[in-house]
Amino acid sequence: MNTISINGQAIRDNFGSISLKNGKLYIDNNLHEVDENTKVFNIVVEGNVDAISGGFSDITVNGNVTGDIDNGSGDVECENVGGSVSTGSGDVNCRDVKTNVKTGSGSVKCGKVGGSVKTGSGKIVHK
Repeated sequence: MNTISINGQAIRDNFGSISLKNGKLYIDNNLHEVDENTKVFNIVVEGNVDAISGGFSDITVNGNVTGDIDNGSGDVECENVGGSVSTGSGDVNCRDVKTNVKTGSGSVKCGKVGGSVKTGSGKIVHK
């Protein structure tokens, strides 16, 4: 079982993916009700997750991501990533990434990367 916290509200569930589409939050493709005025989504996952995509603020995964993380804008912090990590602006801090890491504006700190590491501005540091 893993736990996700969205803006501090804990949800305990066995879930695989988290996505934000048109301002609506989906967990495993099921709509999750949130206050319609919520514009900032800070995501914290305790445990492993398959994939995270959307325009979240900050994403923290205290576990592995088997697929991709695609964040619109905000920092990304996690352990190992089986796919790629991308954020429009924000720092990326993770262990190993199987494919690519990209941030439009921010620093990248990671272990082994199977593909490329790109940042529009910021430092690239291998752990």
